[in-house]
Amino acid sequence: MALVANIASWSQADYRSATAPQITSLTTAQVSSMAHADWLLPAAIAGFTAGQIPFITTGWNWMGAAWLNALSPAAFAAIPATATAGAVKFSSTALAGLDATHAAALTTGQLAVLGSPQSLSATAVSALSAAQLAAIPAAKWGSMGAAWLNAVPPALFATLAGTSVAKFSNAAVAGLDLPHVAALTTTQMAAMANPQSLSLAAVATLTPAQASAITTDLYWMSASWLNALSPATFAALTPAQTARIFQPAMSGLDAAHVSVLTGAQLKTMWCLDALNPAAIAALSATQVAALSVDFWYWAKPAWINSMSVGTFASLSAPAIAKMTSATVGGLDLAHVLALTPTQLDAMAVGGLTTASVAALTAAQLTGMGAATWNRFSAAQLNAIPLASFSTIPAASVFKFSSAAVTGLDVPHVQALTTTQMASLQFVEKLGPAATAALTATQMAAYTSSLGAATSAWLNTLSPSAFAAISTTGINQLSSTAVASLDVAHTQAITTDQINSLALASLGTASIGALSAAQLGALTASKFGSLTGAWINATDVAAFKSITPAALAGVSGDAYANIDAAHISVLSSAQLNAFPHLDWLGVAGMSGLTATQVAGLDPGWFNWFTPARLNAMTASALAAIPLAGLAKMSVATIGALDAAHIAALSATQIAALTTSQLGGLSATQVAALSTTGIAALTTPQIAALTTTQVAALSGNQIAALGTAQIGALKPAQISALSAAGCSAMSPAQLAALGTNIGYVNAAAFAGVPASTIAQLSFMQVGNLKPAQIAAMTQAQLGALSAAQVNYLTAGQLAALDGHAQWLSASAVTGLNNVNLISVYASLSATQLAALTTAQKAAVAQAGTAVTGLLQTLAAGSVRTQVEAVLNAGESLFSHESLLKVLQGVDASIGSGSLTQAQMTDLKALVTAVGQSVGTDSYLYEIASNVVNGNKSNAMWTGGLNTSTVLGNLAVGSSAGQLDKLIGKWFLGTDLPTYLNRTYAAVEAPLFAATGPQSSEIRQAGIGDCYMLAALVDVADDYAALLETMFTDNGNGTWGVRLYGAGDDPLYVTVNNQLPGWVANSSNGSLWVSLIEKAYVEWEVQTYGEANNYDAISGGWTGGMEAISGRNSQSYSVNSTTLSAWTTSVKSTVLSALGSGQEVMYASFANLADPDNGKTDLVSGHMFAVLGYDSAKDELILRNPWGSAGDAGWNGVFDLTFEQLYQSSCSLIVTTEGSPIGAIDAKYNVNASVGQLLQAMASDTGSGGASTSLLGANSTDNTRLTLVAAVA
Repeated sequence: MALVANIASWSQADYRSATAPQITSLTTAQVSSMAHADWLLPAAIAGFTAGQIPFITTGWNWMGAAWLNALSPAAFAAIPATATAGAVKFSSTALAGLDATHAAALTTGQLAVLGSPQSLSATAVSALSAAQLAAIPAAKWGSMGAAWLNAVPPALFATLAGTSVAKFSNAAVAGLDLPHVAALTTTQMAAMANPQSLSLAAVATLTPAQASAITTDLYWMSASWLNALSPATFAALTPAQTARIFQPAMSGLDAAHVSVLTGAQLKTMWCLDALNPAAIAALSATQVAALSVDFWYWAKPAWINSMSVGTFASLSAPAIAKMTSATVGGLDLAHVLALTPTQLDAMAVGGLTTASVAALTAAQLTGMGAATWNRFSAAQLNAIPLASFSTIPAASVFKFSSAAVTGLDVPHVQALTTTQMASLQFVEKLGPAATAALTATQMAAYTSSLGAATSAWLNTLSPSAFAAISTTGINQLSSTAVASLDVAHTQAITTDQINSLALASLGTASIGALSAAQLGALTASKFGSLTGAWINATDVAAFKSITPAALAGVSGDAYANIDAAHISVLSSAQLNAFPHLDWLGVAGMSGLTATQVAGLDPGWFNWFTPARLNAMTASALAAIPLAGLAKMSVATIGALDAAHIAALSATQIAALTTSQLGGLSATQVAALSTTGIAALTTPQIAALTTTQVAALSGNQIAALGTAQIGALKPAQISALSAAGCSAMSPAQLAALGTNIGYVNAAAFAGVPASTIAQLSFMQVGNLKPAQIAAMTQAQLGALSAAQVNYLTAGQLAALDGHAQWLSASAVTGLNNVNLISVYASLSATQLAALTTAQKAAVAQAGTAVTGLLQTLAAGSVRTQVEAVLNAGESLFSHESLLKVLQGVDASIGSGSLTQAQMTDLKALVTAVGQSVGTDSYLYEIASNVVNGNKSNAMWTGGLNTSTVLGNLAVGSSAGQLDKLIGKWFLGTDLPTYLNRTYAAVEAPLFAATGPQSSEIRQAGIGDCYMLAALVDVADDYAALLETMFTDNGNGTWGVRLYGAGDDPLYVTVNNQLPGWVANSSNGSLWVSLIEKAYVEWEVQTYGEANNYDAISGGWTGGMEAISGRNSQSYSVNSTTLSAWTTSVKSTVLSALGSGQEVMYASFANLADPDNGKTDLVSGHMFAVLGYDSAKDELILRNPWGSAGDAGWNGVFDLTFEQLYQSSCSLIVTTEGSPIGAIDAKYNVNASVGQLLQAMASDTGSGGASTSLLGANSTDNTRLTLVAAVA
């Protein structure tokens, strides 16, 4: 026996000699030293303990089955189970030889690392426990054979994990015995990757639960495999499983298995079309009802014909509807006869064979829905037996398609009943033979549209059948079809049909063949479809038979193209029956006679075009009645040619409306006779355009009356030609009034000098500088001294050296300011003719200039003064002073006014006063610029807010001086009128009649007290208002008002005005300018803001400013009724009789008892114009306007008792106006009689409302009046 101590060097013999006790006695270190433990014999191996086994270092791959079986089970179980040593090294041979005891001893760890567990013998496998089987890795189960698996006890086999079962090979699955198949759980079945490998015997044993658990795609199962399943198991397959049964397997399914398929399964099966006929025949009605309707789209005729007839008859309509025409065409007769009407309605019946259609039963034919028949072809319809065909319901016949009707054969057409004909459509599609076979009875019954019928089709009908067509059918015939109707059919048209036929389309030959009876039967609507060419193709005699009622429907084309021959035979009654006679063509119009025209309804002339009227003969045009002429449009008359204009009589011309006359061209106006011109009314004259006026010849102008001349508007006056002006008489020129200023300068130069000498003063004063500049020497020489006295500074400045053309006597009429301005231009003869006063004024001005030049230092002021004088101009004119001041302003530039400049400017102002007087307009405005004025404190300029300005002083800027010049010389410091925009207004200062009280209209400002005063003064002293204005000739005016002590207070205003201010009803400027100037008066008098709203509310300030008169107030509150009706009344009447002014301040509302309109308004001032002694009533005028409106009276009269209202007052002026306020050259004062007459005829207008806020009746208390927009 070998020594243990030498164990590391044992030989093979030593190992073979070792005993079990020796082995048991070995330490673990000695065990580790053993190099060939595999040489040990079984007897010695049995000595190894479990503790020694892990220390064996010999590779376990050397250990055979005998060596391993020699170990005790405990020692065997101690063999390591690592990934690199121990059990993992067991060879397949060793494993194959393991006995059952050692197999049972295998630990789960050892089993997990065994390299080839499939090598275990069946005996060893049968000894394995469930835990051991579970320890075998899933990947190893793919190597297990059927025998190995069948060795596992069935009970333990059922415990195998799904992951292990999933690895079974096809061969292993195929070899599974029935007990093991039966043992398979649903989880294992779900995990099995290849159930298709099961033997058919095994498949037959599968339970419904096992089969339904299969997750493998049934795509892999053969028909044999599926048929091997029991029917119950097959029926248990899920829809998801059966959805994967594909064509090869589907085609092999037997009837038994198909018959058990559920609806859910069938719905998911894709390849049902692959079923064999026997299987298809097994399908029940319930099963096919479960199929998707889309399945039937793919179903083949053979497949469907394999179904039982009963099952087929159970198919739903949607399923039938899915069948293609090809499928339907392949159905056998048994199945066709089984179709229900509902199925036929859903079916593509067009696919049925003619044999199938012929076989349809009466129940099927009559049971189908009407819409189904639309799908039948002609061949199918012709296949239906005639007896059956005549039973088809009318509603079904209505659905026959156009193509089907086209192919109907003669027998079937003849078989159509009247009921069917009434529903048939597309009869016009019938073939010629079928068409010819139609009877009159059938055509009379036909109700569908004949709109598509061709002429060939219609001409194929028998005449009797054609005559039987209803009027509705005739009406539906197309124009193309009618156009080719043959004569026979045209002659067959009945009088009932003719109005339904598209007559307009008839051929010329057919039209000419129409009888008088046929034409006489035409209605208006039918006649309206006929063209002129159509009408002209009729026989004239036949045409005369058309009734007026028919003519009422004539068309536009017919109007335009009816020839003269057809028009000429019509009576006036027939012509008047035309709804649009004005549409007659020029050919037709040329056929009208004077007799016809005289009998025409005047309304037609509203519509006749110029071309049509110009086509008429002159005699026919002259026959147009005045009522007809009045209907003619402006454009129409304006387009008449000269020959026809010349044909108009004076009566006709006088009857033209202003609009008609205004529409005449210059050429037409020139064609008017002087007799016609003389017949024009003033409204007609006013309607003439500037172009028309310019076209008037001298002879035509000379033919106009003064009233006609006076009716000319400014723009018309501007258009007068030189020839026209030269032909005007003095009376005509006088009739222009102040509008003479609108005469074109060149034309004005043509006015005869003798006529110029007769111009009124107001006319002279309104001549424009351009007209003055254009006047000839003869014209200027004809001016009188009185006329020259009316020339403004601006007009004289326009003479430009032609002042010498004035006569010597005329220059004596120059006032001092104007004389000075033209003195340098006067001739020796003119100078000699000057009056002593004029010469003294000139001398004084010369002295002033000389003194000024001696005073002025060298500098900008002297430079500007010398520039004016060197130009030969007067220094003391508005224009010259403006030039000097603006020149000085320009010289300041970015600097400021020097002491020297200020001194020189003051000297200039002094010289102005020496020359023209310190109470003159020029002196005051120049002084206000240079010497200052309280109004200079602020600058407004029409804006909503004011800015500081201040008086001129040393150090003043150019901007300050510019604003001061603008304020006093140009009127540019416009009053604020909140949120109102200023705009230039081009209009004369006064109308031709001068200022009239009836013109005045209050607007949005509550200054009734000022406007009432203005009404009073205009009524009594219009001349005073004229002298208030100084025309500067540049769109500005000086306005003279009166301040304290009756001193003149001058304001300069321009023509810039905001909306809704006081105004004149005739458009002249004077009322608006006085109101604007009065704002400045209140600035200087009361210290008010330069704001229109600042003058809202007042008492006698307006009267003082305008007339310079003081007043006395008589208040009801301090006067008894008795005193009011006696002493106060006496004072008022005395004042009115002596030329004093009277106003009435109302604090009460009072309505007129006669007309219900308002007379008195609370918080409002009224002008008292006079006294009506016959009524014992004062005549009052509301400053809102003399005409009043729907709600208030403009002029009215009240008794003193009626005027005795709470807090009201009568205001009476107590003195005359200042000396010089009224020039003797003006006519003044209107009589009370004239006033009363004016009250009845006043045509002024206006309107505003006022309200009183907190006023009392004490003398000189200001009324606070607020104007409201009407």
